[in-house]
Amino acid sequence: VMSLTASVDLKPKGTVTLAFVTAVARSRSEALELARRYGSMHAVRWAFRDAEQESLRRMQRAALDPDLLPSVQRLYSALLFADPAFRAPSDVLVAGRPSQSRLWGRGISGDDPILLVRVHDVQSPLLHETLAAHRYLRLCGVRVDVVLIDELATGYVNEGAGTLRSVLAQHDADDWLNRRGGIFVVATDQMSEEERCHLEACARVVLDTRDGSLAARLAHPVVSRPNLPRLEPTLPEDSAPRSEEHTFELQSL
Repeated sequence: VMSLTASVDLKPKGTVTLAFVTAVARSRSEALELARRYGSMHAVRWAFRDAEQESLRRMQRAALDPDLLPSVQRLYSALLFADPAFRAPSDVLVAGRPSQSRLWGRGISGDDPILLVRVHDVQSPLLHETLAAHRYLRLCGVRVDVVLIDELATGYVNEGAGTLRSVLAQHDADDWLNRRGGIFVVATDQMSEEERCHLEACARVVLDTRDGSLAARLAHPVVSRPNLPRLEPTLPEDSAPRSEEHTFELQSL
């Protein structure tokens, strides 16, 4: 907890604007330099303006629809903190027994968060939005391994239009196939159910193209009803009932 106070002499009908700046540095001298640099409202306004412009430039480079940005931020939070609402069901987590070394056979290091998508429809908005989100996060310096489970048998080997391969080419993702922080495609008919369960257990976020869109899935997490322990009363049966009588006195001063 950090508590900050500021004393201000405010004239009648006057207004004042305060800015509390939090900075992190490797040394005390660097922290003081940052404090001096952002020690005026002019500098703070410039910092916000520069951040806004850089954000717009990054979205343009990633060809990201600005309306998708809130969903990307929500997705990143779920990846960073492993939100249980977006992970595989508890029985899959238990049965899958996540193991980093087992991922190496697929070329996945396991050092970075894993986003798994079950692809039933290559034209689903969720798939295209996920690929755009991955492209944007890369530009932000965030490494995420995207695992695409192709639910269409041998769908990836077909090179024609309307295949998963064509969608990846459309998003300029070919160069990121089977690379760290890139995209890994696994055909459902080329792996065992045990391996599928393990991949889902290792993923911090599991999506399905049948969910429609990224925003729809992230707005309505699938949360199973918690198993609450049985409530056992602890009050002894022979305890005296609590008195409901209260006495109030009114004194005149």
